[in-house]
Amino acid sequence: MQSRIVFAAVAVLVLAGAPPSVSAQTTDATTPATQPVAREERKAETAAANKAGQMTPAGQGPTAPTPSKKSTMTREQRKAQARADEKAGKMIPAGEGPGAGPSK
Repeated sequence: MQSRIVFAAVAVLVLAGAPPSVSAQTTDATTPATQPVAREERKAETAAANKAGQMTPAGQGPTAPTPSKKSTMTREQRKAQARADEKAGKMIPAGEGPGAGPSK
C-alpha cells in the first residue's frame, strides 16, 4: 500500500516538473494542431459548403482500390509450394514475421 502512495507521489512530482509538452495532449503527425470548433460553427460551415455545392454527394467519393489482377497459381499449386517451402525450411514461424509486434 505504501509503495503505491510513493509511486503516485513520484509520478505527480515528475509530471509537475516536466516540460508542458510531456503532459500535454499530443496530436497525430498528420493532424494540424488547431483549436476546436464549436458545434454551431461546424454546422454553419457545413451548411454553407452544402449550399455552395462543395460537398461530395453520398456514395460518390473516392473508393478503395480493388486488386488489379488475379492469382496466377491454382490452390493446389499454392499448397504444393507451401509444402515444399516448409520442407526446405523457408517458412517463417508464426508470430515472427516482419509485421509481428508485441502482443497486447
